[in-house]
This record gives sequence, C-alpha cells and structure tokens, in this order.
Amino acid sequence: MEFNTNKCSLTDGRQLPINQRQRVFANGTFYITEMQPGVDDGLYSCEVTYGKGMPVSRTFSIVIRTEPHVSNFSFPANLHEGMRTAVTCIVLAGDPPITTRWLKDSSPLIEEDLDASIIYAGNGFVSTLTINVLAYKHNGNYTCLATNDVGIGSFSTRLTVKVPPRWLLEPRDTSAIAGRSARIDCQADGVPQPHVRWKMSTSDTKDILSRTPGCAGKFSPSFPTVNIYFILACPV
Repeated sequence: MEFNTNKCSLTDGRQLPINQRQRVFANGTFYITEMQPGVDDGLYSCEVTYGKGMPVSRTFSIVIRTEPHVSNFSFPANLHEGMRTAVTCIVLAGDPPITTRWLKDSSPLIEEDLDASIIYAGNGFVSTLTINVLAYKHNGNYTCLATNDVGIGSFSTRLTVKVPPRWLLEPRDTSAIAGRSARIDCQADGVPQPHVRWKMSTSDTKDILSRTPGCAGKFSPSFPTVNIYFILACPV
C-alpha cells in the first residue's frame, strides 16, 4: 500500500517508519509491505509543507480486511455402510460477510442427491454436514469452502465408507469347446477394493487364476466338462 506525502506519522505522534516493513521515500511516498491486521490498521496522518507557508495535514484511517480461514476437520475412521456420520466446519477468522458452502469431489454438494443435510449456525461461521445412512456413493473428498470479498479459505478431507463386495458384471455359465480358449468376464466393486479369485471344481480343487475386479478369465479346457466358480473377498 502506498500514498504520497512529505511527512508521515501516526496519530499518537510517532514518526514513520516504525518497523522494517514501512518505508518513506524521498518523494514522500509511504510504503507498507505485508499488511498485518491489528498492527498496521488504524489512524495515520500526513503533513505537507510548502516553503515557509503553513503546513497542510490530513488524518485518515487504514482498515485491513482478512480472507476466511477454515479449521481442520475429519470424518471418523472405520465407517461402514448403513452407519451415520457428521462433520463440522468452522470459519476461525475472516471479515464478514462470509459465505460457506460444501463441495464433494470438487463439485457443489447437492443434499438431495446424497441424502445429506447441512445446518448453519453462528451467523454462518459454523456449518455441520450430516449423513444419516452411509452408502457407497458417499465415498469421496469433501471440501468446506468459505468466501468473502477478500479471498477464499477452504479445507478438504476424505470420507471412506467400507462397503461389502458386489457384482457389477456377474459371471455366467459358459460352454467351451475342448482345445479352444474360453473367456469369462466379471466386474466387482466394494470398499476396500475386493479381490476376485477364480477356482476350478475338479477332484483336486485349486486356484487357477487370481485377478482384481474388472479382469477377464481365460482358460483352455482339456476335458469335456469344467466347473469354474468365483470367490469374491473384501479386505478388512
């Protein structure tokens, strides 16, 4: 911040500069770097002298506005499908008016889509997000975003909901011709990511393939009838 004058002072009479962040140039310019609330705001006086004439002075104020600062927050650990959770965002600092809103995965959070509710308190400085029945769709990054005319403050955290494995593409009975290859597709998801194990039912049952969800199994039958079955396990 800068302004032109021949002599600068605070209204308490102290001559400027009074610290290393302040500087008065020969042409009368007064410069302050890194304005600090509670330190640099207040009343200032500048005085201009014309030769032997009467000095002219003016008193003015500097008001420093601050951008919002959002507190850290996090969801509880070890949440499972069907449970409930809530998290509170607090705007610790910043000049009003302040607008607070929530994002999920960088997009505006729509309460109806997530079966969630947001309650504001403390003139909008406190915002609580509540989800009554957790499901797979609630997994993701949640951001509390606070804005005013100066800037933006935000904090983000991840919500992890553990969900049992489920099929997206379930394997089906398949007929195969001896000597040729056969392909069976399957897809599954869950949180944490489940593992798909392929088993062959013979007199000596054994693993024939281990894959992650979304992979296809390929085998070459050496006898007329082969039963393939799947074990879907979700890591703890």
